[in-house]
Amino acid sequence: MVCSSSSSSVNFLFYSLVIFLTSTTILASYGGRNETDHQALLKIKLMISQDPYGALTSWNNSLHFCDWTGVTCGKRHRRVTSLDLMSQGLEGSLPLHLGNLSFLRWLYLFNNNFQGAIPHELGRLSRLRFHNLELNKFNGTIPHNISSCSNLEVLDLSYNELVGSMPKEMSFLSKLTFVSLGNNNLTGGIPPFFGNITSMKVFDVVENPLGGSIPDTLGRCKSLTEFYYRNIFGSDEGEADEMKFIDTLKNCTRLEVLDISYCNFHGVLPKSIGNIPSSLGGYASLLWLSLEGNFFQASALDYIHNHCIPSIVHGDIKPSNILLDDDMMAHVGDFCLARFLGTSYQNSSTGIRGTIGYAAPEYGLGNEMTTSGDVYSFGILLLEMMTGKSPTDNIFNEGFSLHKFASMIMPDNVTDVSILNIYQEDGIPVQNNEANVKKIEECLASTIKIGVACTVYYPPERMDIKKVMHELQHTLDTLQNI
Repeated sequence: MVCSSSSSSVNFLFYSLVIFLTSTTILASYGGRNETDHQALLKIKLMISQDPYGALTSWNNSLHFCDWTGVTCGKRHRRVTSLDLMSQGLEGSLPLHLGNLSFLRWLYLFNNNFQGAIPHELGRLSRLRFHNLELNKFNGTIPHNISSCSNLEVLDLSYNELVGSMPKEMSFLSKLTFVSLGNNNLTGGIPPFFGNITSMKVFDVVENPLGGSIPDTLGRCKSLTEFYYRNIFGSDEGEADEMKFIDTLKNCTRLEVLDISYCNFHGVLPKSIGNIPSSLGGYASLLWLSLEGNFFQASALDYIHNHCIPSIVHGDIKPSNILLDDDMMAHVGDFCLARFLGTSYQNSSTGIRGTIGYAAPEYGLGNEMTTSGDVYSFGILLLEMMTGKSPTDNIFNEGFSLHKFASMIMPDNVTDVSILNIYQEDGIPVQNNEANVKKIEECLASTIKIGVACTVYYPPERMDIKKVMHELQHTLDTLQNI
């Protein structure tokens, strides 16, 4: 009986201890340090005015907060490590208590209707690695103390209504690899300090009224693989400063994507810097280039073919894409169809390549874009300038083309069809010198001959762009010496 009694007592004490420890553990999870996380989450719920999909229905005391929708806790400390409420249609603002989730590593609030300022208290989250508030309505400025998030790797604040400049304190984020601040109302240009974030791989600041200039310090970002700018360039230093930036990015040897479309860049550089095609030749790893909405010198032809590695094809050479500046210098615009040769990205293009009448005939058969296709378009443009006839003119049908028309007038009837008059300035005829008239006729014939050689049907038979430029320069020199 004594042994039985002792055994019962031991069992009673054992089960009592288990119940006590279990209760203590449960209570501890809601008390002490973990109660801070619990209260922070409740404050977040309190600030939500709309929850159309019931994402926060589980946020109540019937469940441990680690089991709430969108909440993930660490197994050891049972502290909140991830808050994922993406695309839940939530509307409201963020409370300063969010900064109390001191173990938070991942914050995903992408694609909701959060508004108001981003709480400065987020700077307390020293363990935060991924910070995604994309596609919301946050306003105000980027918190300066974001630099305290020393482990931050991804910062995505794009598609909001943020204002002000990028805080210089961001330069202390030594682990930052992905920065997306596009589609906001940020100003102040790209601060030079961004060159100090050498870990950065992706930098996106498209569609901001940034103004200012693009610092050449970005060339220090050796890890940079993607750069998206797409803003009106605001430098007061002129074209040389614009292209100095492009030349600097050449040092980013891992760069694969460069989007500087709609920057209003203009394309002539001092000889000490070189021109944009020469600069782009340093980007050995570049797979995709977007230059749409810029104006580069027409003679770069698009030079680009011979000096860029890999070569660039414009894909849509036509009159409306050749713009003249105040000095009547021609510039190529609209690089929407531009592609790099020898890359898989280029092959993914589908649909019409170029414009009817100017696009090379092989494009109509579905062939890939090539430099000889640009040569064909350039030749058509040249013939149109010399004859005054569009390649889509009504007379060109049933196999009769601008190329054949120009071939027929060579070389005896050049002056009869050319729209160029043999006159000098102010309508004063050239000196009654048969030698001069003969030279001008030869120049006209030579130019049309070049256009014909560029527009032959089979691509391998077209004149090489190097020879095209050499012949045109020779013709120009001849005219200038008359």
